[in-house]
Amino acid sequence: MKSALTVISSRCRFCWQQAKRKTPLTNQDIRNKKASGDLHPVMADIMLKTRKENANLIKSRVMKEYWEKKRAEPIKQLETNLRQQVAKYRNRYHATKSKDPHHALLPQHKTNYKRAREVRDDLLSRARSGESIDPNVLIAKFFTKGVDDV
Repeated sequence: MKSALTVISSRCRFCWQQAKRKTPLTNQDIRNKKASGDLHPVMADIMLKTRKENANLIKSRVMKEYWEKKRAEPIKQLETNLRQQVAKYRNRYHATKSKDPHHALLPQHKTNYKRAREVRDDLLSRARSGESIDPNVLIAKFFTKGVDDV
């Protein structure tokens, strides 16, 4: 015995609930829905206005990050240069100490290493406070007698 069932509905197949979009409406979609009447004009205007404000905020944030990165670039170069120079003084001190703990130049190497760290810290703090310092500065020039710039 076969039976058929017929369903009568007040809604057609196209009026059934549509799947919601995963992406937000674009400005053109909002204008089209406003023109067709699917979206209330006041609501559409509010949505367009908020989208425009958000776009300006995003542009502003991106440019702010760009300029912060540009300003920090010379400081990063300076920091890299100073780190390499301090490493040379550290390596010289530790190599001399490991080979001969009573070497005649060991106190001088220790003093140079300590002074190099002080110069590095001072130059970096001055650069971060806004002073213009050449990224290729040499620490050794601050070791000479009479130079008390640091």
